[in-house]
Amino acid sequence: MNKKIIYLILALVFSFNVQGQTLNKESKPFIGAQIFIEPGQTDKQIEEWFALMQKSGMEVCRIRMFGLYMKTKDGNWDFSLFDRAFRLAEKYNIKVYATLFPETDFSDVGGFKFPHTNVHQMEVAEYIRQVVTHFSKYSCLTAWVLINEPGTPNLPFDEPFTQDKYAKWKEEHSFSAYNPQGYPILNFEKEKFIVEYHNWYLGWLAEQVQRYDTHHDLHVNPHNIFKLSSYYDFPTWRKFLHSLGGSAHASWHFTYFPRERYTVAMSANAELIRAGAGELPWLMTELQGGNNIYSGAIPMCPTAEEITQWLWINLASEAKGEIFWSFNARATGAEAGEWAMINFNGEASDRLKAAADVAKFIHTHEKQMAKIRTAESGITILYNRTSMWTEAIQNQGKPGYAGRGEGVMCSAISYFEVLSEMGLQSKFCEFGEYDFTHENYKDQVIILSHQISLSAKEITNLEQFVQKGGTLLVDGLTGFYDDTAHCTMVSGFTLEKLFGARPLEFKMTNNSFSLDIDGLSLPGYLWRGTLTLSNATSIGTFGNEITGAVNHFGNGRVVWIPTPLGLGARQTGSYAELAKWITRQLPLGIFNKTPYFTKHESGMLMKSFQIEEKYYSLIINKTDIERTISIEGTSLKEAKVWFADKAVKAAGQQITIAPEGTVVVCWNSI
Repeated sequence: MNKKIIYLILALVFSFNVQGQTLNKESKPFIGAQIFIEPGQTDKQIEEWFALMQKSGMEVCRIRMFGLYMKTKDGNWDFSLFDRAFRLAEKYNIKVYATLFPETDFSDVGGFKFPHTNVHQMEVAEYIRQVVTHFSKYSCLTAWVLINEPGTPNLPFDEPFTQDKYAKWKEEHSFSAYNPQGYPILNFEKEKFIVEYHNWYLGWLAEQVQRYDTHHDLHVNPHNIFKLSSYYDFPTWRKFLHSLGGSAHASWHFTYFPRERYTVAMSANAELIRAGAGELPWLMTELQGGNNIYSGAIPMCPTAEEITQWLWINLASEAKGEIFWSFNARATGAEAGEWAMINFNGEASDRLKAAADVAKFIHTHEKQMAKIRTAESGITILYNRTSMWTEAIQNQGKPGYAGRGEGVMCSAISYFEVLSEMGLQSKFCEFGEYDFTHENYKDQVIILSHQISLSAKEITNLEQFVQKGGTLLVDGLTGFYDDTAHCTMVSGFTLEKLFGARPLEFKMTNNSFSLDIDGLSLPGYLWRGTLTLSNATSIGTFGNEITGAVNHFGNGRVVWIPTPLGLGARQTGSYAELAKWITRQLPLGIFNKTPYFTKHESGMLMKSFQIEEKYYSLIINKTDIERTISIEGTSLKEAKVWFADKAVKAAGQQITIAPEGTVVVCWNSI
């Protein structure tokens, strides 16, 4: 990738006009689904699908624009298959998100992520010219999805095209083999290139579309976010997108979670995309709508209750749209007969009926739904790219414990899970997406759970955050390495000034063990870390060894437990003790901001949001028994049921919810 290309992309990125974008943060949320178009379908079938979609309250469909079905053998273009679908979308007043899908092999379910050769890149450009100039005339067209599910760590480095791009990129970036102290280091050249390569190709696709159409939104849906997020540079993507999306297929993307925690997985997925979108609107571009038989990592069929839960979780996270994969099933090849929201008679399934109920609610309350803003508690869980990269390199695919291969992301997830069961709303984002420019961080909390690699810049940002009044909760092997996989424990612990202590050892102990901290017995995992203090105060010991410390730094404080507490709780399946400990560490101001559970509620989830000045809480019962829970908040007086899919009772600040029930309450203030 030479400098001229980079400068061109940057110029184009900053020149895109987003004034006329269709979707914005004031838009009413919508529900839709993928209409899968392929040869062999009849006019009657397709029209029945659009008619049922409209009847079900769905306003948007997504259509994959198969180049394979447009390019004729003689090199010409035949758009008739998709023209029929677009005409029916217009007839039934359905907006279209058109996914660019240049010609690829029939067996290629997800599509290629990068061009293979220079000729192939020009073929993609010609495909875009043909498709965009033809279909941009339709009034139903709303957005171009630049590529289906970008994101892969597996670049085709064996292909000359990628080799050439990588070689030119390395010429423009200088990497030292040693750090200033003379230690050999890793620079993660390939990983950094992969991030920039995604940026380049997405920017190039955006530029190609905008050559022929500047009137419709540009959108993209990253997938498998818990495993691939280290390759997503959302702040850069914002510069050429009008909205950010995502794919959240439980059977593909929630493998870190048991099924009873798929609600938490959806919530975490939503928060990662919301943070990535920044000031852009976001939507969940793909939600699992039906059964998967042979496809998917974990075969499953969503229940009607899960459909309702997932839709409301995204709505409470400010999603402006949700599109199911898929309304109808494809007929042949991978995924044939799977994923659909309709049955084989073309009738609405229980899942489609559940989605229709939520869609009806949105239509009835559209002015209020357009104004949903997630309530911010002040708690943020951070992860970073280099921690994920370092873990992958150091683990090298060796079999072992969960903490060795997926510990970085699962540690962050564990705190999101426990906070959800405490009813506390939390942000979840990559380090570079957090705003460290404020002058005061009083009543703001950052959680760093087992983030094993920290750069000098990140440490400086953390120091400023705490100095300005912030609270930093740290566990695990956070800061064990710098951003070049150099072990800072060996050459001088760079976090000692901030933490007020330095590690002595991290002893492998057991898959699960107890750690006595601040009078509580907390679950630890794998490594028991011990400390020597400089300015900090001990809050836990094991024998004569110090296992936890608190350090006052500037106007803030750092609480550091050098043992993976989050992973420990996750491995035992119980967050009760960790919840007690977190409650003690949070500033009192946190409890003055948003609603929260009076006590830790295992198997429950709550997300709170605001509509103008009023607070609302989404509560989901993921247990198999009826639950009565109490909710607190400084200004809360009485809960009024706003939405419920099952029987519910609300009396004052107590709410009784049926098993698998979803309820949204509006709070009357004191």
